[in-house]
Amino acid sequence: MAASRHLFSPSRSNGALPHPSTLYDAPACSSSGWSQAVYVKEGAENFPPKKTLKGSEGLAMTPQLADILGPIQASLPDPLPASEIRCDTVWVPMRDGIRLATDILRASHLRSGPTIAIRTPYGRRGHDGMVARALAQYGYVAVVQDCRGTGDSEPDTWDLYVYELEDSF
Repeated sequence: MAASRHLFSPSRSNGALPHPSTLYDAPACSSSGWSQAVYVKEGAENFPPKKTLKGSEGLAMTPQLADILGPIQASLPDPLPASEIRCDTVWVPMRDGIRLATDILRASHLRSGPTIAIRTPYGRRGHDGMVARALAQYGYVAVVQDCRGTGDSEPDTWDLYVYELEDSF
């Protein structure tokens, strides 16, 4: 029996944090900007985390992970709000004419900056898109791209790991 899911919104939850088993719905990147929905397993609110990190914006973690990452997170600047992140979707042509779908995420006031590229066969707006969004909130330009034949990239079929090296140049 599949657990039903309900929308979790930190702003509407009186600060209550979800259980670490939180499930994420793939964020959408559109001309109106980046939007994200977080879904929580039903009943997970009965198991609140014992420790969370400052500025985690509703995302919980285990006490062990918080002990390791806490000092690192404390030294980071506060992340930019999601509303200040710009997402541009572009088609990047390969040498043979195939086009790869690519999202470029950055703070709206940045023209350039340190850049991290992520290529994925799992969909650029899934987990890797969330990582890219987080990187952009900390001042990086994040480029996340669907591999050839996956996600929105051309063609319609994926030849497992045949073109990844060639396409990464």
